[in-house]
Amino acid sequence: MTRWGIILAALLTVSLGRASGQSPELLTPILGERQVFIVRDLIVLRDTVGLGPDQLGAARDLLSGYLSQCGDVARRTERLTSRAYSDLSYEMISSDEYNQFRFRMREQRIAGRIAAEQSLLDDLRAILTEEQQGRWDMFMKARRALAVQRARLMPWAMIGDVLGEFGLTPAEKSSLEAVVAREMDELDRPIREYLGIHGELDARQHSLKRDFDKERQIEKDRGEACLKLDERVQQAIRMIAGELGGDRGEALRAFHEGLRTQRVMKWTPLRRERPMRDYREVSTLSADQKKRIDDLIAVGEVERQVIYKQYTQFQRLAYAGQQLPQPESGQIREAADKAWDERFDRLKSDVRGVLTDQQRQAYDDGTEPQLVWGDMWYNPGGDWEEEEEPDDLQTLDGQ
Repeated sequence: MTRWGIILAALLTVSLGRASGQSPELLTPILGERQVFIVRDLIVLRDTVGLGPDQLGAARDLLSGYLSQCGDVARRTERLTSRAYSDLSYEMISSDEYNQFRFRMREQRIAGRIAAEQSLLDDLRAILTEEQQGRWDMFMKARRALAVQRARLMPWAMIGDVLGEFGLTPAEKSSLEAVVAREMDELDRPIREYLGIHGELDARQHSLKRDFDKERQIEKDRGEACLKLDERVQQAIRMIAGELGGDRGEALRAFHEGLRTQRVMKWTPLRRERPMRDYREVSTLSADQKKRIDDLIAVGEVERQVIYKQYTQFQRLAYAGQQLPQPESGQIREAADKAWDERFDRLKSDVRGVLTDQQRQAYDDGTEPQLVWGDMWYNPGGDWEEEEEPDDLQTLDGQ
């Protein structure tokens, strides 16, 4: 055995706390080194099982400990790696030994994160009352749905996501409880199927011996599961909207379609795009002006969805890993872009027209909007998850 091989064998005897008898609820074996539990999961737990203030404080401490434990795992493997490299030069390492070392270090990191996730879930469940324990499965289903989005595996808006942003009244939430629970239960099956396929693909892509033909077949299976999940989400929203009924049911269907299109297309909401964002922040706007501007922007959002409706179907297939038909898809996109550019110019003019002469002058000379420097920086590229993903434990105080 080479000197590197001896060091490799010695390093890999170090245990980082491999989980034994791990729960099928764990997401780390599927998502690898992606973060699998953050503040949003805690918010969902609070809302799903009904955490009290003291329980929420305890849960926040547990989450903080989990994040710290994951950091310790990463730092420990980094130290082991640095220690090995500092003692050896690259010419002493064979390609096979180097690949094996990287693979084993990743295995150790994953094992440590599995142990941390298992401990967190056990501890969270331990702080629940017997009645709250009965709602744990509902939380786990919601968590799996969130994991699909957080890992950016697909853009589909899940049931809880749609209903949360739609803004149901307390009475509507109560009346829909049974149908939402049923649809989430049905949706969990294709989510599990998708995550299982993704986990298999991820494991193969990080293995020492790659089978590229098999990986391509699994990628195809994952694409089919991706479309199946999208169809099931649409079906669930139709069922919930039907239960809601009337104008509110129709509004929910339209809202879901708009949110789905926005995320598939990776759009920034128009209210966050310049100059719309800046016009909305003019400090002297009256309540009536703000409403008129928001109404114009809302109409613009709907019209953008209509303009891109055909191309959105192509983009949906692209997310599933399918090749887009050429030149048809390119021509449709080009025509949609041209139509939207013209409509957006009119929208900007209409919104600007809501301002008074004095407000327009203040905007043109840079006096307005009166934003602090940090507010001037935002992502115009349509990264929908950046705005919506809380990652600071302090955000729980304002939720």
